[in-house]
Amino acid sequence: VLEIEDLENPLPLNSPFFLPPRPDKGPPEIQKKGAVKLPTPLSVEEKEKLRSEYYASAKLPATSTFDAFPADCLTEVVPGKAWVVPGLLSEEECEQIIQAGEEWGVKGDAKTGIVKAVRTSKRTSDWINEELSIKIIKRFSEEVLSTVEATAPYTSVRGIHPNWRVARYSKGETFPAHYDQADSVVVEHPEKKRQRFTSSHTLLIYLRRRGEQFQGGANKVVT
Repeated sequence: VLEIEDLENPLPLNSPFFLPPRPDKGPPEIQKKGAVKLPTPLSVEEKEKLRSEYYASAKLPATSTFDAFPADCLTEVVPGKAWVVPGLLSEEECEQIIQAGEEWGVKGDAKTGIVKAVRTSKRTSDWINEELSIKIIKRFSEEVLSTVEATAPYTSVRGIHPNWRVARYSKGETFPAHYDQADSVVVEHPEKKRQRFTSSHTLLIYLRRRGEQFQGGANKVVT
């Protein structure tokens, strides 16, 4: 219903949901590459071996922890792909988001039977919070914005999609390697009838209640 309403009622460009227009960086000059050879399909045994190796790797402790990152600047953890922004939210704000997410409903993957659920952790579904998106995008420094814009697809940052997912991981729960879903909003266009803004990067925020400390678990960026 929300997506249909978005299509029929595009957001105005001057909405507080969006940052003022910023120039696109444009992709760097790319050298022409030769033909790409497709890999040979893996056998059942090879797939099972890779699966076992992956889960064995996932059980290893994190190679970097939050106490190793500077508390006053942006830290690149995977070149051109992942960064740590410290102190984005206060402990009180974290608690408010956790409470709001739990009140909305934190549930597991609905897939059952023959189709085995990949994600065993719990999370919200269709929790739209525009106020939170507006609050956080205003806290992004010019360094954060320009760093993200210098990576594919090399377009300007306009905002944060309001479809937030508040996730909870209990002991033994996981969300194996995956590609995150891209979300879109439909926006007015000065010349055309409408245009679409689509998410290109994931903002992952670690939430904790006041006085709590992280124990176990890790987020692995697969490149």
